[in-house]
Amino acid sequence: MRVAVTADLHLRESSPQRMQNLEVLIRQLLSAGIRQLIIAGDLFDGTDGSYARVDALAKAVPEIQFTIIPGNHDPDLRRELFSSDNIEVIRKPTLKRIDKRLFLFLPYREGSTMGEAIADLPGAEQLRSQPWILISHGDFAAPRPADSGRESGYFPLTREDLARFKPVKVILGHIHVPNSTSAEVVYPGSPYPVTADEYGQRRVLLLDTKSASVAELAL
Repeated sequence: MRVAVTADLHLRESSPQRMQNLEVLIRQLLSAGIRQLIIAGDLFDGTDGSYARVDALAKAVPEIQFTIIPGNHDPDLRRELFSSDNIEVIRKPTLKRIDKRLFLFLPYREGSTMGEAIADLPGAEQLRSQPWILISHGDFAAPRPADSGRESGYFPLTREDLARFKPVKVILGHIHVPNSTSAEVVYPGSPYPVTADEYGQRRVLLLDTKSASVAELAL
């Protein structure tokens, strides 16, 4: 099974083109036969979010399941903002199986690290017994302000965390520029530029749940 992963759309009412970009992304996923979209934080930009429009979009495409974690720009995001049945908002560290593959969803947590959040997780022993995939929102290794909308570092994941917990793949939001920082860690990047100084080809990641391999769908 292939699932799509994106992040950092930063939707807000004052930037309607960002919502239009999400609608284009959804059309491309439907054309590609993708039926699940994971959003790794910062779907919205603060409380100035297009909640009703996202709700209406989800209702219009009931064949797609939306799984969303809050990022540093939308930490108050919650399920109660939506009425569509195909939107899931994950507000706390959650182990979840998709097509038999174990995923750990880690929402952004102020003042903490991903390593601390993983160590505190009830049921963390499952991570030692099988391959698993981490979806979260923050920095890997050193903060990269030039690639993240000039923001400082948040909710870091370290190379020591990788060695300790051994995820087979890590997909992170927060860095706006698409890149792979190691064999295990990849940022989908913002699907469309958020600021005028962001440039380059944009994409959504396509994750194969069986092999944990990642391909890209150009946008």
